[in-house]
Amino acid sequence: MRVLCISDTHGELEQINRLANETGAEAVIHAGDFGFYDLESPDRLSNRELGLRVLHSHLPRKEGRRLLKTSREEVIEVIASERLLGQFPEFISEI
Repeated sequence: MRVLCISDTHGELEQINRLANETGAEAVIHAGDFGFYDLESPDRLSNRELGLRVLHSHLPRKEGRRLLKTSREEVIEVIASERLLGQFPEFISEI
C-alpha cells in the first residue's frame, strides 16, 4: 500500500487530492495544520492569525503587506473574496 504523509495544507483540499493522485497513494496521513476553517472563522481569528493567512497566501507580498496596514474589516473582506481560508469552508457548507 502506498501512503502519502503530508502537512501544512491550510485548507487546500485540492492540493491533498492532487498529491495523492500524483503519487498513487491509497491512503493519506495528514500530520497537522489542516486548516479547519468555516465561513465564520475570520470573526474568531486574532489579528495575528488573519495576518498570517494573508502573508502565506497567493497574494503578492507587496499587496499583502499593504493590506495588513488597513482595517480588520478590510482584511476579512479580502480573505473571503480571495478564498484565503482554502476550500474547506465550501466543502463543509455542502455537507
